[in-house]
Amino acid sequence: MPGGQADEKYRKLRAAHLRRTRWARWGFGAAGIALITWGGPRADDSVAIACTIGGALLMIAVMSRDWLPWHVEKWDLGAEGERNTAKELERLPQGWHVTHDLNGPYGNIDHLVVGPGGVFVIDTKNWAGRTVTFDLGVPVATRVLDADDKARWDKLPRNAKAQAARQSAPLAARLGRRIWVTPVVAVWGELAQPSRQVDGVTYVRASHLVEWLLGLPAKLTAAEVAAVSGAGR
Repeated sequence: MPGGQADEKYRKLRAAHLRRTRWARWGFGAAGIALITWGGPRADDSVAIACTIGGALLMIAVMSRDWLPWHVEKWDLGAEGERNTAKELERLPQGWHVTHDLNGPYGNIDHLVVGPGGVFVIDTKNWAGRTVTFDLGVPVATRVLDADDKARWDKLPRNAKAQAARQSAPLAARLGRRIWVTPVVAVWGELAQPSRQVDGVTYVRASHLVEWLLGLPAKLTAAEVAAVSGAGR
């Protein structure tokens, strides 16, 4: 399932966070109920104050279940991005093969794509609402509405190339010759160009991914595509 590992990680982290914060939520809820109960029978100005504060505390208790720290929320965003990329890849015509969510030595492989244009290890990054630039080959995702909110992904290029390289050996053994595996990052976010190669990694707007793949020159025959797609795991 696309995004399966990211979604599982999100669910585990969310459950752990809710367990850690349950006493605070219960405390806010109990305090809110107590204030509303205390203020209800009274006939002076304290009623409005007590009920307002009590209602606010109850609202905090209820809504805090959805207030998650960034290290938890990013896994949910990642899973969503992978699912969206998978939907895009469904537009590939017959003769292309796609596998999602594979285990790899440098983390999971979001998408493995094999077709006439070659073999591609694709990592999805859900940087929606951010502009992506590059600093010495490293992608930097800056929030559109807050230029001070920057996320620098130093390990991404190295890991992407390592994942692609690890796929080459089993595929070469299957075909009887060397085969190049292209590391790709599908970006849900703002890229200055539809596609750009930086330090050996190709960054592509996720919404443009299928058009980019179909526009590549043919490198594999139909028989080679069939052989490689069976050896990609």
